[in-house]
Amino acid sequence: MEIRYPNYGSKMAESACKHLRRVGDNYGESCSDCGAQLAGFGNWATFPDCLHQWFDDPALDYVICYYCETQRKRDPNVKEIHTIQ
Repeated sequence: MEIRYPNYGSKMAESACKHLRRVGDNYGESCSDCGAQLAGFGNWATFPDCLHQWFDDPALDYVICYYCETQRKRDPNVKEIHTIQ
């Protein structure tokens, strides 16, 4: 099954779009209107590079991406998007 987005690949459409209709799965999230990659690899992994969404677990010495599981050192000056309390 092929997914087609209206105006896919149009930078003008992406920049004007407010990304109000989002679709996502365990690979990432995309805009239903313009097809822009919003998180991870986009819905159905339609993009080759990951837009990382970092997850912070205080029990670990590093943060990890939800989508590609890349690890990096925790930066004390940066508050991560998702944190376990």
